[in-house]
Amino acid sequence: MILSVIILAAGQGTRMNSDIPKVFHEVGNYPMIFHVLDLSQKLKAKSTTLVISKKLDNYKTLLLSKYHHIKFCYQNNQLGTAHAVLEASKNSEIEETDTTLVLYGDTPAVTFKTLNAALRDFDKKKLDLSVISMIVKDLNNSYGRLLIKKGKLNKIIEKTEQTSEEKKIQLCNSGIMIIKTKNLFEKLKKIKNKNKKKEFYLTDLVEIFIKENYKVSNFNCKL
Repeated sequence: MILSVIILAAGQGTRMNSDIPKVFHEVGNYPMIFHVLDLSQKLKAKSTTLVISKKLDNYKTLLLSKYHHIKFCYQNNQLGTAHAVLEASKNSEIEETDTTLVLYGDTPAVTFKTLNAALRDFDKKKLDLSVISMIVKDLNNSYGRLLIKKGKLNKIIEKTEQTSEEKKIQLCNSGIMIIKTKNLFEKLKKIKNKNKKKEFYLTDLVEIFIKENYKVSNFNCKL
């Protein structure tokens, strides 16, 4: 497996009411984004792309001093997670890989053990797309819900689109996704923003892949 990692870090973090970018807030006296970039290094990714906004320009020197290999791509307009990943296509290094892992700059709790196991599962089952899922018993959360039909992943429903019944589903989306690189950017262009937030959701890739008979599954991690 030749791995590329795309880390989405362009979110504004407006709810944090801070001048410090969201991904530079610390967990365990260590910036959240450093936790995630350390994981990319540990996974021996051939390519690591950080999707940022212009607000992180002042932090690029700091990031490059610690992580010399990373490349930056900009998401200047907040049009959704699918749009953010599509912006990463400007890094031509990704084309030299066969598998892409999408992570988030504000998820420092994800572990190497979980990601490594998910990647092994992806490779063993010869999947085209895999979603890392989790069981969340407290239903008062903003996670997307995984809809399973006949034992197989059918779609992911974002919070703003969920019915009252769908909100009761405990199988939730972590946001982390593994995709065969050769299919990624072409399929991202098929995603529409026909939803309440008018955003391009990365999770819509699941339905697109299924409709085109690609092999899709989820890997359940323990919280």
